[in-house]
Amino acid sequence: IAMSSTTAEVMITDALKEIGVVGEGETPSPMMMADGLRMINRLLDTLSIDAAFDHESTLHSLALTGQTSFDVGPTGDLVTQRPIRITSAYASRGGVDYPPIKLLSATEYDDIALKTVTGSVTEAIYYDGVYPDGVVYLYPICSGCTIHFRTAELVKNFATTATTIDLPEGYEDAIMLALSVRMAPSYGVKVSPETRQAAKNAMHIVKRNNRVIPKLDIPAPLAKSAWSGLAAIFRG
Repeated sequence: IAMSSTTAEVMITDALKEIGVVGEGETPSPMMMADGLRMINRLLDTLSIDAAFDHESTLHSLALTGQTSFDVGPTGDLVTQRPIRITSAYASRGGVDYPPIKLLSATEYDDIALKTVTGSVTEAIYYDGVYPDGVVYLYPICSGCTIHFRTAELVKNFATTATTIDLPEGYEDAIMLALSVRMAPSYGVKVSPETRQAAKNAMHIVKRNNRVIPKLDIPAPLAKSAWSGLAAIFRG
């Protein structure tokens, strides 16, 4: 993914210019910068829980030793950033990768009557995103295999206004415009229809680019029937 580098200072300044709080050639006050830093980081935290806004995932692996669950996070069994969600997973054993692991909802996991069933590889997991470490529950319980899973994590935040972070193309504009809309009420400013529409369009483009179209599984008899129908149409 192509990246562009920016700082919070640049984005906050541009957002304030967008809503007319800061004029051309003017510099936001230290108080404006401090307020803007808090707002942009809160905005990024909120956007992080939107699956369509994610732009990268991290692949993790953990050898299983018969545990019913494991923690993932800053102090977990697997030390890393606490995941927002698990997006996909699979298990391997003896150098062989097995079919994708099913990602269960809380209700689906709760409905499993006997959670201590053992097996050769993990077939399903439930991720409980508690804080500070998330918990991954395994079914069945396995020993001697390895689980591999991809996680969506927080969009990068700015430690300071001078911190430089890399963002995919399109993200800087979407975040800056969203920030301008978010900051306007604090300054008693009404957002123009043009800015509001630009913010909506920029965010839509980012999310549309990230959207993964799910694969449609069609039963074999139905697929055969559909193709036969299409062939008949083309034959005239």
